[in-house]
Amino acid sequence: MKETKNSALITAQAFYYQLIVALEKCFDMEEGNIIYIEKDGDVSLFSDDLNTGVQIEVKDVQARLTNHSETFWKTLKNWLAPEFNHLQYKYLILHTTQSFGKTTQLATWNDKKPQEKLQILKDIHSKSTSESEISKMQKEILSMATEVLLEIIEKIIISIESDNKDEILNKIKKKHLMGIPDNNKQAFVNNLIGFISELGNKDSWCIHYNVFKENFVDLTSQYSRKEFTFPEFRGMDATVQEIAENEDKQFVRKIKDIEYEDVISEAIGNWLEFSSSLIQDLDNSPTYREETQKYQDELIEQYKGKYRTAKRNKKDPKDMYDEIIYSEPMLMGNIRPHLAYRNGVIHDAMDTNPELTWDTRK
Repeated sequence: MKETKNSALITAQAFYYQLIVALEKCFDMEEGNIIYIEKDGDVSLFSDDLNTGVQIEVKDVQARLTNHSETFWKTLKNWLAPEFNHLQYKYLILHTTQSFGKTTQLATWNDKKPQEKLQILKDIHSKSTSESEISKMQKEILSMATEVLLEIIEKIIISIESDNKDEILNKIKKKHLMGIPDNNKQAFVNNLIGFISELGNKDSWCIHYNVFKENFVDLTSQYSRKEFTFPEFRGMDATVQEIAENEDKQFVRKIKDIEYEDVISEAIGNWLEFSSSLIQDLDNSPTYREETQKYQDELIEQYKGKYRTAKRNKKDPKDMYDEIIYSEPMLMGNIRPHLAYRNGVIHDAMDTNPELTWDTRK
């Protein structure tokens, strides 16, 4: 059972890495390009121009890439399979996180001509004395028609020490998400990965340039604004001096109208703290102001309904005040704000809207 779980975990991690590489390649696309996932291999890039496609086998492996590495020989065997149409690809890339082993002959692969690459394969197999599966695979590959082998290996490029998934994601964030606030970048990337995942179906799994671009533009619009961060509120009562300085404010007069002097210190304290938060040089000030205005509009509508009910039922003004001021604050998106903030917003509305009142007797 443990081996099964480990195998499933390794498979899931490999699949996730494949998605990350596919996402990275999406940013290399141009008009008319299409990326296929799991078509002929892991990731395939096609364009309108014939014979310019790229097929990428993605490997996230810790061990070094040696002469007899399964990573190389299994990939080569897949590319030599009769059902694989190599004619539609200009390059076949082995994209691996591995580094070359110290003595591997594959280290010079990319610099060699097709005949020289073939000789490397023959030399590696000639030195194999084991009866391992890799040795048998090497023998099977080298028994194929030379013309076919040369056509395939001419296109093969070995890309070693490729970035791991975290490195790729960090590069994407730095290079392509410069206009996105740092606290939104991970959510942006998660949405891109989810978008790519959802494109797969039983018939095909492809990413068209225009579809990716449209999704990227939509996400940019969504995440380019700063994540809303709420200022800290303490809920302090006003001092004697603060009361004296603000007792002529409209919201204070309206409290005096219902003869509820007991709450004036608290009300002024909440209003002062709220007002101070608006004029602070906050990094997210524009967003905070905008969200506050929306919240105040909602509170006013809520107040009007409660005021009509209280007036109709001849409720004592002080009772209506307590019901509104000491109720649990309404959510602000997914945030439940501090009581002092909510009440400061209400007192600000009372101060700036002449028609609002606590007096249910009018």
